[in-house]
Amino acid sequence: MHRIDVHQHFLPPTYLSALTERGINVGAELPFLEWDVQSTLALMDRHDIATAIVSLSEPGVYFGDRFFARDQARRCNEYAAELMR
Repeated sequence: MHRIDVHQHFLPPTYLSALTERGINVGAELPFLEWDVQSTLALMDRHDIATAIVSLSEPGVYFGDRFFARDQARRCNEYAAELMR
């Protein structure tokens, strides 16, 4: 494996739960996608991807509440750090 995916998104479970609790959803026609580590690793294996650079998927963390945004950004960054470990 030698490819590097420089544009890969992730959706931490705690992030999705926080959005759901606030009534934030992409819409009835386009719900949030299911995301998990094992499926992502399997996809990477199928496409010979050795490394993935991840970022949080849409819709981001800011919805007019800076405290919520800061908390979610921290939680998502900690989740990403745990993925790396």
